[in-house]
Amino acid sequence: MKKFGIPGVTVLVVDDDGASRSLLSRLLAVMGAAAVHEASSGEDAIRQIFSGTRPHLIICDVGMELIDGMAVLGALRASTNARIAAIPFIIFTASHDQALMTRALQIGATGVIPKPFNPQDFSEYLFHVVNRHVTVDHTLH
Repeated sequence: MKKFGIPGVTVLVVDDDGASRSLLSRLLAVMGAAAVHEASSGEDAIRQIFSGTRPHLIICDVGMELIDGMAVLGALRASTNARIAAIPFIIFTASHDQALMTRALQIGATGVIPKPFNPQDFSEYLFHVVNRHVTVDHTLH
């Protein structure tokens, strides 16, 4: 499994399914994430981000009740805080709806990871996302 090439990477995992959050958190820890924060809903994610949690990367499920992943993405991209608006955002979804994937990318998703996923491919993809968007001093490009 590919490890992050940058120390101190923090990630926020957003999913209403506890087993999915736990699996992603474990994989991210193996990849070398310094901290993995979890949110069980879109509301929880928005609260954490706007109250001080500043991850280098967000991995978010789309299909959640009340505030879904697309709404979380929209809230971040609409933020007047440049640091929040620029956080790389990966959609994590079981949906194979191409229109949904296209819409997510159009409103600012960094990428899409389908469920189920191959852990090796997952780690390779996230390695490249982090290396492209996070510098050694932990600021976004």
